[in-house]
Amino acid sequence: MTEEEKTAEENAAAEEKKEEQPQETPADVPNNVPGGLVIIAILYIIGGIMWLIYPFFYMWGLAAYFHEIQGYIPWANVFLNTLCCWIGSWLIGFLYFGIAGGLMKGMKGAWLWAVIFAVIGLFNVPIGTIVSIIILIYLFRPAIRDWFKN
Repeated sequence: MTEEEKTAEENAAAEEKKEEQPQETPADVPNNVPGGLVIIAILYIIGGIMWLIYPFFYMWGLAAYFHEIQGYIPWANVFLNTLCCWIGSWLIGFLYFGIAGGLMKGMKGAWLWAVIFAVIGLFNVPIGTIVSIIILIYLFRPAIRDWFKN
């Protein structure tokens, strides 16, 4: 056998081995996101959803308030107040979704925003305070800090 034939046989054997092994798909790639971050990301997604539906309740409550106090509903006032509420709450809601996605990817900015919102959440007594303390303790653990450094 010549060297060319040996090389051809080795290449054919290597090709057969490649065909025998299943190709790696994105679902097969191990996901090493810490479990606590997944829970925190889910909490931020729920918070984002709440911020998106909040203007509906605000509009209903404001209209009921005006009807109760003034006897009629000044629709221009309700519309302008609700529009400002929609803009602000939707910005915050989508920011929450961004934080959740960033936490899952290990982005440093998402960690910073999560800490900022957790500090703000400390003022939501009593449940928000407890949840925010747990989030802050978890985010400052050394292993989690290392996840965001990579």
